[in-house]
Amino acid sequence: MSRFYGTVQGSRGQATRCGDTAHGLVTEAAGWGGCIEVMVYDRDEDEDGFVVSMIPWHGKGDKVRIASGIIGDSVSVALGKDVFSGQVKRNKAARDLELGGAEEATDDWDEYEKTG
Repeated sequence: MSRFYGTVQGSRGQATRCGDTAHGLVTEAAGWGGCIEVMVYDRDEDEDGFVVSMIPWHGKGDKVRIASGIIGDSVSVALGKDVFSGQVKRNKAARDLELGGAEEATDDWDEYEKTG
C-alpha cells in the first residue's frame, strides 16, 4: 500500500504517483531558471518528513534547502539557513537604503543569531 501520494497538473491533464515507506516520493517543478524539488519520506515509521529545495535545472539555478520538517506539524518547520540569511540581508539592505546608508549591506547568520 502507498504511504505517499502526489499529483501534478499540466497541459495534458493530471497525473499521479505513489511512494512507499522504503522509497518516499520526490517531485520536481522546473522552469528556465531552476527547479524546486519536494521530497517526502518516512522519518521513523510514524512521522512523515519533507524537504523543499531549490536545485539547478540543466545548469541553471542555485542549490539551497528552503525548508524541512514533519508533514502536518507546523512547529517542526525549519527554514534553510541560506534562505533565511538571504532574506535578512535583503531586509537590512532595504533599511540601509531607506536611511541613506550604504548601497550594499551585508549580514550573516551567526550575527543574526546573537542579536535575534
